[in-house]
Amino acid sequence: ISFACEWLVRFGALRRKLDAFKDGWFILDSLLVLSDVLDILILGAFMDSDDSRANGNTSLLRLVRLLRLFKMARMMRLFRAVPELMILVQGMVAALRSV
Repeated sequence: ISFACEWLVRFGALRRKLDAFKDGWFILDSLLVLSDVLDILILGAFMDSDDSRANGNTSLLRLVRLLRLFKMARMMRLFRAVPELMILVQGMVAALRSV
């Protein structure tokens, strides 16, 4: 859900919405958000089914989850490149704990 919110904010911030499809990272993020939504909607149907063929199709969903891990790794690379950003996030987490 957090990636979907991030996607909505990024898409809403664009002046020309068609520019979103020219940015490779935005396209990757769009695919990951779409996979999240499909994962939530479809995974329940696969897991409720006792059919072995349906359980075999979950390997595709595992690949999608691997792509989400790639996005998280990209965020961690950003935190390493800009250590001040990590300090800012840690401060926000500490502030949330006090609320």
